[in-house]
Formats: sequence, structure tokens, C-alpha cells
Amino acid sequence: MQQKLGETVIQCYNDICGAAFHVPPEHTDCVLRALAPDLADELRVRLINPPIPARPFFEATESIDIDLYAEAILNILRYHPGATLSSVLPDCLEISRSAAVKLCVVRALTIHVTEVWISRQF
Repeated sequence: MQQKLGETVIQCYNDICGAAFHVPPEHTDCVLRALAPDLADELRVRLINPPIPARPFFEATESIDIDLYAEAILNILRYHPGATLSSVLPDCLEISRSAAVKLCVVRALTIHVTEVWISRQF
């Protein structure tokens, strides 16, 4: 039950961060744009350094929702690229991590690179 509640919170944060990402930068008074960096940081905490007794998602003993966690990593990357590169990605890509955790990173990075490429085309 607790894990499902945690995943529901992560999905809600993902949805808000995703919506904020698509708000044009010139809309400086948009509440979503102001809220998204804090939510992305909360995603980082929930995934990498959750409060006890929870464990980081990459230490899960059960199957993980790859799409959910890939989207979370993507949102952390969008709003906190430095923290993503210095702590999130190295933690997720350790040799001992499961293929599912590494796949989350690959999906997040693939989406990010695609978004950057598309934004430069227009």
C-alpha cells in the first residue's frame, strides 16, 4: 500500500513538472513554472534519498515501473541538470543496478536528447 501511494505521488509530480515544461518561458507569472523546480527536487529526494523506512527506487526488490521512473529522472534532469549528472545518473548506473533501473536512465536521456534536438529545429 505504501509503495503504491509513493508511486501515485511521483506520478502527480511528474504530471505537474511535465505540464510546466510545456509552458512557454515568457509566461513568468505561471504558477506551474514556479512550482516545478521544487517538485523536481522532491522527486530526486524520493527516488535517491527517501525518508526511512523507504529505500531508493534502484534498490527495489520487486519490479519497478520503468515509464514512471524514467519520467521522474527526465523531470529531475530538466530542472536540475547538475544534480542529475552528479548524483542521480551515477547512482542509477552503478554496475550492481538492475537492467530495469538502467533502462529508466536510457529512456529519460533519449527523450531529453530528442526534445533538445526538436527545439533546435524550430
